[in-house]
Amino acid sequence: MMLVKEIKFRSEHLDVLRKTPFWLLFNAFITNTTATTRIRKFGDGIATIIRSYSANTKGFKLGPKIVSLRDSDICLIFGINSGSTKLNLSYAKKPNTPFIERRFKETNRLSKPLLEEALKKTVNGKKQHDVEDVARIMCLYICTTLLFATSGHTIGWVFVKYIEDLENMKSYAWSSAIRSSLISSIETTYSSPEKATGCVIALLYWICEHTTLVQPEDENVFPRFLKWDLTKLNKKMRGRSLKILKSKEVLGAELVPSKKEQKLLSGEAEQKRISGKEQLEKIERGVCSEISLFSEDSEKNGAELDDHLGSLGTLCDVAVQNLTENKVPLENEDVVKQNEAQYMIKQLAEENVELKDQNKSMVATIVMLKNQLNKLEQDRATRTKELLCTIKENEQKMLEMRTTMDVLLSEMNQLQTERDLLDEQVEEPTMQKIIQKNEDQEHCHETAGEPLKDIAVYEGLWQETARLRVKPLQTSEKKDKKTEGGKKRKVEIAQQDVSNMNQLVRNDVENMPELKKRKTEIIDVPIQICSGELFG
Repeated sequence: MMLVKEIKFRSEHLDVLRKTPFWLLFNAFITNTTATTRIRKFGDGIATIIRSYSANTKGFKLGPKIVSLRDSDICLIFGINSGSTKLNLSYAKKPNTPFIERRFKETNRLSKPLLEEALKKTVNGKKQHDVEDVARIMCLYICTTLLFATSGHTIGWVFVKYIEDLENMKSYAWSSAIRSSLISSIETTYSSPEKATGCVIALLYWICEHTTLVQPEDENVFPRFLKWDLTKLNKKMRGRSLKILKSKEVLGAELVPSKKEQKLLSGEAEQKRISGKEQLEKIERGVCSEISLFSEDSEKNGAELDDHLGSLGTLCDVAVQNLTENKVPLENEDVVKQNEAQYMIKQLAEENVELKDQNKSMVATIVMLKNQLNKLEQDRATRTKELLCTIKENEQKMLEMRTTMDVLLSEMNQLQTERDLLDEQVEEPTMQKIIQKNEDQEHCHETAGEPLKDIAVYEGLWQETARLRVKPLQTSEKKDKKTEGGKKRKVEIAQQDVSNMNQLVRNDVENMPELKKRKTEIIDVPIQICSGELFG
C-alpha cells in the first residue's frame, strides 16, 4: 500500500473516497505514518494459523477452544462499513460501462500493475468523472492487493459492478464476502497453507484480537489493525503451535465495537489528527492573541504581565514537547519518510539481533548433532567388531560340530556293520548247534535202549533291533507211539537244550562291548510244543 502514500490526493478525492465502504482503511494509510509498516505479511505465522483450522468444526483450534473467524472480525480489523446485500462473486465477462470504456478499454484482465498505472494517470484529472474514477480504481486496488488477494495479483471483472455505483457501495456485505472468500480458500488448502488466497493477512490481526500473545501498541486507534505490531507477533509465534495455548490465553468471544468505533463506522464521527503545521499555527494564534491582549491593556501591573508571559511560555513548552515526541504527524514529506526509514531500521536491527541469536542456537545444535553422530559411529564400529567375533566363534563351533557328526556317523556305520555280522553269527551257527545237539541226544537215547523216533525240528531264531529273541520251536504233528513217560522225557530234553542255547547266546552278547554299552537284553522265550505230540 505504499502507492497510497505516494499519491497526492486532493480534497475532492477524499470527499468521494468517504462514500466508499473502505474509507477508514484508506484514511489509515493516507494519514497514519506507521500503517504501511503494520501491514506486513509473515508467511510462517499465517501458515501456522491455517494449519490449526478444523474443517469439521469450521473454526481454528486455539488451545482447548475452537474459535471461528466472523464477519465482525473483518469489519473491526479493517474498519469496513458493510451492508446486508450479498455479493455474487461468480465469474463474469468484461462489462461495457462508461468507467471501463474510459480506463480499461483495451484491457483483457485487471491486474495490480495496470491499476497502479491507471491511478497515477487518473489522479491528475480535473473532471468530476476523473475524481470518481480515482475512488473506483482505489477500491479495485485495495481488493486486488489486500481484501481479495490472489497469487497473480489480479481481480475478476465481477467486482466492477459493485464499485461502479459509489452511492450504493456501502449497501453490500463486504465483510461477509471477504470472510467467505478466505475461509473457502482455507478449507481447500489448509494442508498446503502457502496456496491459500484471499485476505490471509487478516488472520494475523485476528490472532492478536483473540489471544494474549501480544499486547496492543495503542488502544485508541481505529481500524484495529493499527493497534498491533506484527513483528512482535511473529517472534511470539515462531516455532510455536497454537494448539498448545492455555485456555486463559484464548479470547473466544465475538468482537464488539466500542461506541467510538460504532460512530466511526456509521460516519457520525471521524478521526481527526492535527498536523504539525496546524499545531504551530494554533500556537502562533495563541501567542498573537496574548500579545494583543497585553498591548490593549497597558495599565496592567507587572505581576499580571509576568503571569501572562509565564502561561505563554508554558504553552510554547508543551507544543515543543509534543513536536519533539512526535505525538502529532508532520506534513513535511521528508520528515515522514525519515521517520519511516528510522522505524524500518529499528525493526531490521531487532530482527538482526534475533537472527544472530538464532544462528548461535543453530551452531550449538549442529555441534551437538555432530557429537551424537560421532558417538553413533563409534557404537556402530564396536558392535560391528563384536558381531564379527561372534560370527567367527559360531563358524568355529559349527566346524567342530561337523567333525563330531562325521565321527558319530562313522561309528554308527561301524556299529551297523558289526550288528549285521552278529546277526549272521547268531542265526546260522546257533541253529546248527541246536540241531547237532538234538541229534547227539537222540543218538544217546537210542544207545540207552529208548529210541526217539521223532524230535522237534528247530527252524531258526527271530531277531529284533537292540534285542535278540528265540522264535518258538516247531514240532511235527505225527503221532508218537511211545508211552506218555517217553513224551515227557523228550520235552524235558528239548527244554534243556533251548536253555543251554540261550545261555550260549547270552555269553556271546556279553563279550561284545558295543552291544554291552547299549544294554541290549536277551529275552528268553520258553519253548512251546505244538499240540503236545511227538512223531517217531
